[in-house]
Amino acid sequence: MQLLKKYPVAASDVLHFPLAFPQTMRSLRLPGLPLAKLEFLYELGEDLALSPATVRTALSRMRKEGFLEMVKEGSATRYRVSPLQLEVMDNFMRRPSRGREG
Repeated sequence: MQLLKKYPVAASDVLHFPLAFPQTMRSLRLPGLPLAKLEFLYELGEDLALSPATVRTALSRMRKEGFLEMVKEGSATRYRVSPLQLEVMDNFMRRPSRGREG
């Protein structure tokens, strides 16, 4: 059974993790993780039954909304979350937990 059929999640949410992971790890003093390439995002999408067109559309929408940046590294284009998205993530992490008390 396909994971996204059993647990529906938006394509942009699926792609968010590999875009944010390298930057999150840098904030934890773990440098050296490369930013995601389009080919990797296609492979991830394929593993989760997302077509390349769906991946491209999700990336385009994320970029238009200001949550994604494209970075040129030599001849390669890599993708990462934008400073706006990093700020949203930081604000989320700083807010008090709503877990069970006592």
